[in-house]
Amino acid sequence: MCRNPYAQLQGTEVTRLGKRHKAEPVIKSSTRTVSRLYWVGAAGKAQDAGEGTDFYATAQGRVSVTPLQIDLTQYSQMEAVRSWLESAR
Repeated sequence: MCRNPYAQLQGTEVTRLGKRHKAEPVIKSSTRTVSRLYWVGAAGKAQDAGEGTDFYATAQGRVSVTPLQIDLTQYSQMEAVRSWLESAR
């Protein structure tokens, strides 16, 4: 992530979301007071950082504006799950 002073920004750019390599693994640990402790692994390095991506824009000193949509619903399985729930009653 680039962190440029406001006065040095080179404008804005509408971008698509770049992609990263796989994140580092979760680190399992423990302490004398905590029996289980998990550290989230670091994000992977940029994999798809070409022109038009948020990674590219910020590397060029621009503000990246990426419109996002997030809906992970697997619509094709909704009826099957509904039937499964009804049969379990």
